[in-house]
Amino acid sequence: MVEIEREFLEAVIRITGERDRESLEASLVAAVRELMPAREIALYKIYDQEVLLAISSGENGLDAWNPDGQEQAVLLYEHDEFMDCMNQREIVVRDIAGGVKIISPVLVDDRVVGFLTVICEQPSSCDRQLISGLMRIYQNQLSILNESECDRLTGLLNRKTFDDKIAKILLINRDSKDRRIPVEQRRMLRLKKGTNWLAILDIDHFKNINDTFGHLYGDEVLLLLSRLMKKSFRNADLLFRYGGEEFIVVLPSLEVQDVWITLERFRRNVETFPFPQVGKVTVSIGFVDMGSQYVPATVVGHADQALYYAKRNGRNRICSYDDLIAAGELGGGMASYDAEIF
Repeated sequence: MVEIEREFLEAVIRITGERDRESLEASLVAAVRELMPAREIALYKIYDQEVLLAISSGENGLDAWNPDGQEQAVLLYEHDEFMDCMNQREIVVRDIAGGVKIISPVLVDDRVVGFLTVICEQPSSCDRQLISGLMRIYQNQLSILNESECDRLTGLLNRKTFDDKIAKILLINRDSKDRRIPVEQRRMLRLKKGTNWLAILDIDHFKNINDTFGHLYGDEVLLLLSRLMKKSFRNADLLFRYGGEEFIVVLPSLEVQDVWITLERFRRNVETFPFPQVGKVTVSIGFVDMGSQYVPATVVGHADQALYYAKRNGRNRICSYDDLIAAGELGGGMASYDAEIF
């Protein structure tokens, strides 16, 4: 009993010491793995009406990290186990071949935002209490992260979170090619690595909106635009409020033609949306392939140059940095911006 208490305490210390979402998820799964016998452990997230796999662990340890979640998506209302757990808002146990499946809800701000599933032979009452205790600790830590990572007005990820996440993405790009890193670690990096694109979105003539209608309506435009972003982009895409009327989207695992289609869909959604009092609002967009870059300021600077070009050439349009460079429309250096065009 003393040994179990010591291991539980160590797991709690690790979980509460995490400062980013992916590490927190991994710590939770690892803690369950260490503290109880299980054939499989998986953590899922809810996005709209879909349930997406975030991370899973088999009997041999961590074997799947699925940041995009696309291949493992299931419709929430078509999955009886998840629906029962969501409706009851407590741990649900189901008999399966060769054992049982424990499904625990992830509750944040009184909302079910995900599920932890544990498959084992026959859990004891202590195992159920153990999962319940770990989930409460995980949920508290997740609430703290949500508070620190998100912009208060729009609910999108904030500038500080962008700085942290973009650095990690670029580090993965670099380290997955580094032969000095152990093979297994490189394999995990490649699982998390894809073709990533960064797009900067800026509301056209936003200063005029504030000056004409007031900051209250300006804030409403920002809020409604953030909602359009959530509806227009995939669950796997990272959405940030970068500052003021400027937003950033990181688009993982897409071919360039799909980037154009995705960004154009969003541009049209904004252009055709009836913003109360303000009426028509448009956005200009610049984007860049992140694959060959390892310095955050360089990636953002290149996307910003493409955005600047879009602003100077009609607004309400999308421009690719790589295409502009190939066409000789941009130099390779950083642009100097005239604030009036924004």
